[in-house]
Formats: sequence, C-alpha cells, structure tokens
Amino acid sequence: MAWGKDTVYGSNDNDYFFIDADFSGDNSNNIDIIKEFYVAGLNSAVNDWLVFSAAQLGLTSSYMKDELGWDEGALSVFDESVSTYKLDLDGGGLITNEHWFKVDGIDNYDEESMLLRDSEPAFILDYSNGDLYYDGDGDRDVGDQVLVAQLLNTNGDNLAHMHANQILVVENYDFFDVV
Repeated sequence: MAWGKDTVYGSNDNDYFFIDADFSGDNSNNIDIIKEFYVAGLNSAVNDWLVFSAAQLGLTSSYMKDELGWDEGALSVFDESVSTYKLDLDGGGLITNEHWFKVDGIDNYDEESMLLRDSEPAFILDYSNGDLYYDGDGDRDVGDQVLVAQLLNTNGDNLAHMHANQILVVENYDFFDVV
C-alpha cells in the first residue's frame, strides 16, 4: 500500500489497487496513476479492482448496505477476511446506476447523470482520458467532484466498458497496520 501520489502497474488481471484519498483538500497531491488496469467488459470473472476506504470517503458500512443498497462481499487481505461493498446494483455492473457514471468528458457529468439521487455519493469515470472522480454529496453540481485516480494504458476491453463492480469499498485500511 502506497500513500500519496503514486504510479502503480497491474499484472494483466486479478489485481487489487488500494486507492488512498485525502478529502481535506482537493486531493491533488494524492491522485494515483494506475497503468495496465484490466477491464474485462462482459467477462467479469477476470478483472482488476479499485479498492477505497469507506472511512476516507466519509461512509459507514451500515449506510452503504442499508441506505445505498450496495452489495456486501468479502476480500482476503493478509489472510484476514475483510468486508467489502460494491456498486453493482444492476447485476452486471455495465450500465449507469445512481452511484456509477461513465461519461465522455467530465463536463458531461451533469447532462448524463439524470439517475443520480441527490445527496448520495457517486463515482464518475471519464473514459475519454481515464480520470476517476468521487462526488461525495452526489448533487450533480459539476465542479465539486474530486479526482481520485487516473487509469492509463488499460488492458482488455475498452475503458468505457468498465464495470461498477470493479470498485470495492472496505470499511478502512486498518489491516495494513499489521504488515
């Protein structure tokens, strides 16, 4: 786990990228660049995943599960089972839902985000350049979303086909303290 502004490389598929975010400012000194991120498209058995900390995003497990309806799962980290939550509300993660948007240019986020319910968080992927944003208040007001990662030189399918279920949220990163 690297903290700060990092460049990390995938190894073709089944990689987990732990994204550190700092929302005390604009996160500009903390944007991770991910190269060789694998997008499986319709083949969701082979993927890479972006993992975020709910504590950093300002979310709780009960809010993600009970209020947002995000799917609960588990991930093995250092031989420990860690609860995860994913945005896969449509069964396949391919289409836009109220917490996952794919846009061709971030300026289109407002125009293409009609499903978003106000005051609920959302991730926005600008597939034209690989920028991944987080909108913590979910109010569709362009300009307050925060750039959290850049996905460059992706492998597999087109970045526009990235699944919502390729984003996982864990409660926190405390399990890194045991390393």
